[in-house]
Amino acid sequence: MLGQNLSSESDAQLWQQLRTHSHAALAAMYGRYGADLIRYGNRLTDDEHLVQDCVQDLFVELWNRRLFIAPDVQNLRLYLLGALRHKVTKAIRAQQRHEGWSDASEGAFSYFSPEDVLIQSQHEEGQRERLQQAMTRLAPRQQEVIHLRFFHNLSHAEMATVMNMQAQSVRNLLHGALHRLRELVLPYVQLTLLLVAEWVS
Repeated sequence: MLGQNLSSESDAQLWQQLRTHSHAALAAMYGRYGADLIRYGNRLTDDEHLVQDCVQDLFVELWNRRLFIAPDVQNLRLYLLGALRHKVTKAIRAQQRHEGWSDASEGAFSYFSPEDVLIQSQHEEGQRERLQQAMTRLAPRQQEVIHLRFFHNLSHAEMATVMNMQAQSVRNLLHGALHRLRELVLPYVQLTLLLVAEWVS
């Protein structure tokens, strides 16, 4: 029905309605998760136009393949995040090959803002600067796992799904990233990292 409002429908209901040719269901999915997808994509690359194109392509592809998609998804948000990550990574690598870059994996992800892991009560500029500098010294995958954990509040299993990794590998990656941050910023941001450690436990 034209103009149908499905904002109160569950993810599972939206998915089923998409499979039965509902434009309204697709629009509701975008309304529910579009902003999250764009924010996540902007953590993977600083090319905003590429991110917007990938998000648009993702929803166009969902519509075009609605007859062939899985009959159900356990977690629509994770499904969309993982699909977007795949699209952005593929687009970046294609772009780098086109431009003749020698290493497609390096620089594929821009650094994540330290505000993703800063506690709101930590307002001192010196701490922000130290944490920002530390974040830029992490490997791209370490930056990504911190963003998924503290910005999107994903569990280890959910991060493993999005990043296409084993759960234990994600745990090891996150542990290594936080350990490296501690090395870089202690004793300057002790409270921040102490609270971060509590979130991870």
